[in-house]
Amino acid sequence: MAIFALVSCTNQEEKAKESFKQGLKHLEKNQLDAALSKINEAIEYSDDDPRFFFYRGNIYMNKKKFAKAIQEYDHAIKIDSTYADAWLNKGNATFYKTGNKTDACPYWLKAHKHGRKNLINKIKSCPEFSMDMVR
Repeated sequence: MAIFALVSCTNQEEKAKESFKQGLKHLEKNQLDAALSKINEAIEYSDDDPRFFFYRGNIYMNKKKFAKAIQEYDHAIKIDSTYADAWLNKGNATFYKTGNKTDACPYWLKAHKHGRKNLINKIKSCPEFSMDMVR
């Protein structure tokens, strides 16, 4: 019984990876609906990979559905709180949704904290910004 469970789990992971890979190919071609379908399929097979939610957020960003994108980035961050690109894109989606950089600042600063060091143009206008952050 344990062997069956292990094989089944591995099979699910492989299906998730393949669906994800296909979704990325569609995304590269800007085939957003096909990409979304494949990413959704990947999540059905495995819902513990933050990249799946990150890229689903990117699809929603491309569709200008910023609130949905933010939800997806939040889900990715819930799985991996150090996922810098998810923090960055949550900030971007927040900015596009509200039109206010100050609303996006906490997320951009988190992205910077977790390794995205090329954000000086975004974070320099944040109230919490200091030059010590970029040294």
